Amino acid sequence: MINETIMSIALFSVFATGYYTPLNVLTNWVTEKWINFTVRRQWFQLSKLALFLNCAKCQAFILGLIITHSLIDAIIASMLALIIKYIIEYVSKPESK
Repeated sequence: MINETIMSIALFSVFATGYYTPLNVLTNWVTEKWINFTVRRQWFQLSKLALFLNCAKCQAFILGLIITHSLIDAIIASMLALIIKYIIEYVSKPESK
């Protein structure tokens, strides 16, 4: 059964990556600084870590792994974040007539 911690992690990651606009300024700034830092040093593989800030399922997986210390719970949180994001996108999509 999915407990409150996993559900909270999934909801927070979806909320933080796409629906809470004050965090977008901070996310964009950190992403830009990280990419500039890694590209200047030619660490191109490390620049991909910036995706963590913009991807709900990645953020849910990492936060789930850190908070619960369980790989299964982290995977469930990641899948739940992906499902929640798809549901929100489906519901908010305008109807085509």
